[in-house]
Amino acid sequence: MIECLANIEDYTAANPREVGCIRIAAEEHSLAPAPLFTFGPTPDHLNYALFGGLKCNAVGCYVVRNGQLGYDAILFHNRTALWSLTLNHGDDFVRNVIARLTPQCYPRDLRVIKGNAACIHGPGYNVYGHWLVDILPRLHVLVSAGYNITKLRYILPFDCPRFGLEFLQLIGIPEENIITYNPHTEVVQFDELIIPTNLRTGSRLHSTFAGATRAWIKRILPETSSQPPPISRLFISRENVNSDRKLSNRGVIQDIAKAAGFKVVHPEGLSLVNQILLFRNARQIIGEYGSALHSNIYGERSLHCCALRGTSHWLGFIQSSLADAFHQTMSYVFGHAEAHAINYEFEIDTENFRRALGCLELELASSPE
Repeated sequence: MIECLANIEDYTAANPREVGCIRIAAEEHSLAPAPLFTFGPTPDHLNYALFGGLKCNAVGCYVVRNGQLGYDAILFHNRTALWSLTLNHGDDFVRNVIARLTPQCYPRDLRVIKGNAACIHGPGYNVYGHWLVDILPRLHVLVSAGYNITKLRYILPFDCPRFGLEFLQLIGIPEENIITYNPHTEVVQFDELIIPTNLRTGSRLHSTFAGATRAWIKRILPETSSQPPPISRLFISRENVNSDRKLSNRGVIQDIAKAAGFKVVHPEGLSLVNQILLFRNARQIIGEYGSALHSNIYGERSLHCCALRGTSHWLGFIQSSLADAFHQTMSYVFGHAEAHAINYEFEIDTENFRRALGCLELELASSPE
């Protein structure tokens, strides 16, 4: 039975023989990047969501001995649940999870894993964008800590999405190195678990993020003869994506974008390699805020990303930090949504969208080939 909750940094200091930490990079403080332009409503709470975060946590690897791994990769050690924002596990999140662990259901079925293994997943592991932002960059943290990522074993949930497993195989991690468990019915008992931290704190990215991302992309495409065309303008559509967050006048907005010279694309229908090449060749991309738009990480410095989103707090502004990490430009067109809404529809004013297209046309004309 879980008896207490502890911050992993404090727990490591008090139990150095059981939990170690390999420090890779120190925490950082910086101002959030401002967008090139915005259209639509920008209430005060939105400005705070964009500019309020100043800190990015330190980067490193935890090495935990003789512990347990549960739902959403939450760590348990000596009847203590461990939380850390560096692992995307806030104290409230972990507290809510362990509150559901009654004596009748914990420990659930124990899955015993001998030797060492790594854990790179966490909350949102079934979402494509979380793989790009939170999960795959952790591989480079392992490399920086001295591990051979193609030799390590990895513990992943049994319902890990197919694209996640494909990413790992393309990077060079063989299928036999993947150990799956059911986080809803099982708790993993391990001898030694290596857990690299996130490179993200809220909407902010650590300065090591770009290098970590380029490293795993290079493992997939070490060389390519593909050259960007003179102009490539993409509208990333979510019309085939099942989401609780929806642009209500998507069809109208897409038609306006097409008339302005943008090609409407559905990246989820492409292979992972072709998705990389699609965004690598892009000069300007427009799309609803979401996972596919995070693929700007594949683009060049000349890329401009324009996001369409509601004015809710929800989702934050990781897209701005992604663009900033790769020296790209960023803009937004906002539609009204309630401040604390999570699942919602929003509408983009067509005149605001046309104004944004005018700015993009000018930006394209003034940028070097």
